[in-house]
Amino acid sequence: MGPVTTRVGAVPVFNGSLRQAPAPAPIGRKPQEIIVTHISCVKRQLAAILAVACLTLTMGIPAAVAADAGTVNINTADAQQLEALPRIGPAIAQRIIAYREKNGAFKRPADLMNVKGIGESTFLQLKDLITTGPKAKR
Repeated sequence: MGPVTTRVGAVPVFNGSLRQAPAPAPIGRKPQEIIVTHISCVKRQLAAILAVACLTLTMGIPAAVAADAGTVNINTADAQQLEALPRIGPAIAQRIIAYREKNGAFKRPADLMNVKGIGESTFLQLKDLITTGPKAKR
């Protein structure tokens, strides 16, 4: 035998349920219509929450971040953008900028190892996150 139901207003309530009964149905609407309407409202709310989350994540993306790969261009990035990289603090970010101003643009990402404080192990952590400019089209 299925669950036993009783009526509260115009909405069925399942015996043994710990859920609070929803408000009575408006006149002329079936309980099933209320459930479908409620599910539709929940879907719209979730869609709105996801839309806000996506907008929040995409707002304020620095110009030095390449849109296609999510890499930081070490030739155009400012100190704040460089500090967002792993193992790059304020001091090393300033050294990267000073090196770039003194020697010109980095020709390849590996040239970053010429900056004091960036060795091979740090570069290996950064190499997939940095670029020196737009990628050549093939």
